[in-house]
Amino acid sequence: MIKKSYKYILLAAAAMAIAGCDGGVASSSDAVSSTPSGNTNSMPAVSSQATSSAPVVSSTPVVVASSSSGGGFIFDSDPVVTTSPTIEAEAHENQEMFAPFEVQSEGERTFIVAEGVRNNDAVDDATGQAHYTITASDTTIALYSTLNLRDEERDSFFIKIEGLSDEWLMENSRTTNGFEELLLGSWNNAVAGETYTLKLLRRESGAQIDSLRVEGAMFGVTAPAENPFLIGKQFYEDEALACVDCHGINDDGVGAHHEGLVGCTFCSDHNALADIIESTMPKQDPSACDAECAAYIAYYVKKQFNPERPAEPIAPTKTRAWLLTATEYRATLTELLGLPSNYGWMEGFTDVSDDEHYYTSSDHLFVSQPTALYFLEQSEAIASGLSEAQLSAMSPCNLGQEACITEFTRSFASRAFRKDLTNQEADRYLVMAEDVTGLDRYRQVIVGILNSPFFLYRTEIGNNANIVEGDTTQLTGYEVASLISYALTGKPPTDELMQAARDGELNSIASIRLVINEMLTQPDVTERLHSFIRAWLLVDEGKWPGVEHSDVACGNFDAAKDAIEGELEQFLRSNATINSSLEGLFTAALPEPTGALREYYLSNNDPAGVGPQRKGVLSSGIFAARHAQYSTPSPVMRGVIMRKRLLCQELPEPPANVPMLGEVGSAPNVITNRDVFQAHLTDAACSGCHKLMDPLGFTLEHMDACGRYRTVDNGGDIDASGEIYLTDFDMPVNGIDELSTAFSNQPEVRECFVSHAYQFYRGMDSDQTPRALTELIAGNLEVNDSLRDVIVGLLTHESILTRAR
Repeated sequence: MIKKSYKYILLAAAAMAIAGCDGGVASSSDAVSSTPSGNTNSMPAVSSQATSSAPVVSSTPVVVASSSSGGGFIFDSDPVVTTSPTIEAEAHENQEMFAPFEVQSEGERTFIVAEGVRNNDAVDDATGQAHYTITASDTTIALYSTLNLRDEERDSFFIKIEGLSDEWLMENSRTTNGFEELLLGSWNNAVAGETYTLKLLRRESGAQIDSLRVEGAMFGVTAPAENPFLIGKQFYEDEALACVDCHGINDDGVGAHHEGLVGCTFCSDHNALADIIESTMPKQDPSACDAECAAYIAYYVKKQFNPERPAEPIAPTKTRAWLLTATEYRATLTELLGLPSNYGWMEGFTDVSDDEHYYTSSDHLFVSQPTALYFLEQSEAIASGLSEAQLSAMSPCNLGQEACITEFTRSFASRAFRKDLTNQEADRYLVMAEDVTGLDRYRQVIVGILNSPFFLYRTEIGNNANIVEGDTTQLTGYEVASLISYALTGKPPTDELMQAARDGELNSIASIRLVINEMLTQPDVTERLHSFIRAWLLVDEGKWPGVEHSDVACGNFDAAKDAIEGELEQFLRSNATINSSLEGLFTAALPEPTGALREYYLSNNDPAGVGPQRKGVLSSGIFAARHAQYSTPSPVMRGVIMRKRLLCQELPEPPANVPMLGEVGSAPNVITNRDVFQAHLTDAACSGCHKLMDPLGFTLEHMDACGRYRTVDNGGDIDASGEIYLTDFDMPVNGIDELSTAFSNQPEVRECFVSHAYQFYRGMDSDQTPRALTELIAGNLEVNDSLRDVIVGLLTHESILTRAR
């Protein structure tokens, strides 16, 4: 049963015009005809159809939705336009009028002809008309007829479709060689489902009309076919459902709350999306949209915002200025000024990734007032502490010479800005040395240069000053040097890389590939890879230090945090080298716990001790403890992180007022943590969303909130059975090992990993990630599962060299 007032919407939508994606009504213009010629007797002011070429007829489908055995709705993915078969012109049963046309025969053909002689008194209600009822199935209706016109001066008649045009079209000035099919006219303002009357008005007796055919309509009165696109559009735009309030009405799918629909994961699967809509939307009252309503909205969203498109060339990304991250900022200052590795940095500028973007995202890196103040105070603190020996080590000349300040400024600015400068460009920073004496002149110049946007930002704009909107530009060699150096190592380009840029060796993909392959041997590349993997799992330096757990539940967790982190670091050093495989991240064995870590893992006094040897990052203590509540594991949190980071799927926002779950022991059958969360799947108000998360999270129930392995929970046995659902590899799984093995070799997971790598290494957000590129690289992983290939693929694709304005 369709709820509320939606029945009338379905009926109204079925009669709406199908004019393309916006479902709008076509133009109200009259029939489309060509310029008249020949006979111009005093007849109605009409035009003649003087060509027999086929018209361009819209083929927008009208399709039928049918209820499946499971109660859902199946929509034909390749619907057929309902086009009428040919009818014999004399088959005039049920027509409003026909005489004085008469039926004649000649050879094997039977046809109608006008009775009598010429009739110049053509009026709409005159006798001598043949009427045929037709029902539109498209916005454009074309009329064809097989007929014989022997005499261009006398063999003519008038036609019109009443309701689409008030004027008659005259078929005149054409002859045929026997019976031929001619296009008599086309009308482009029909409404699908509406019934019209096709009229023939007699004029001259010689036109022999054998058969009639219409495209975009059916002869007779037909039941209006459903168009799920238009019905879904009506639901989507209904104020009571408030879809537009969150998702917007335009084709970008972004509304007031910026919850985009374009490119959303579930939007590509009609059934999955319908399931989510029925269970969770609208947020204020999910019961307002039942299964039928959800099915129509899902169909509309898929067609309107996520249509299937052929593969397109990978477009260049936009030109940009890209602020250094906190890590890159400090690494750059260390390299530039020769600072010790243990330099005491000021607090206040940190790298933090979240669910939506990585800390490398250029769109989320900007200089706020506090950040600007940090840069100023940090640079002043560093510069004031530089000794004469340190300044001399940076200087190309003797600091005691008067002219050295100019040479020093030019040299230091070029190194700091990571490109060659003209003397004029560098000398503007000499103003910082005015009114200052001695070594402080150099310190002040350093402060000025370190607060310049040319130091704080790396550009990707090319050197074409005349580029206009829409044009593309090629990056300079220096920009490429900075791009690949910061991407691979998080550090500024070396002198060797700068020389390669200076020599024009970074202007082609082939030469860039050679440079990158040489750089991959550097330890910094592996460290950068580990930073990405930790950020990918949200256990990086911006997230892990803030994790806290109950002393009652986790004992000495705070004291064990370094050891828990060290376990992951040791695993990554062995299984996340540049030549390691993605599969190994899921299935390779973690190191056997020893010392303080083993003692901590044994602290929960579980009968199984530390348990079996853990395998893959999902079984690491840091992953389990990071994605848990204060005292208890959270199947929801663990399911969410896997959906978003391993499958690249978007999830509905939680409702505003989430009811509290019960507690362990609150009922006789609520013994374990799983028993508590099982309510999510038995409560219809919760299950729609939670079946996306909880069955995945349950597979990690052997891991407590503290990162320790367990076989017993509150005296009850652990049940770690779960399900991978709404993927291309749905299956039941039991425990972490089965889950990790399932994830380790799936194209869906490989592509998601590459997508996240693209975002991290290229500084983009998820909606800026080119699907064609990630699919290409992920496809190569199926043949050669190597993290090296992921990084090289991301940084040596031809799109790396150009940007669009």
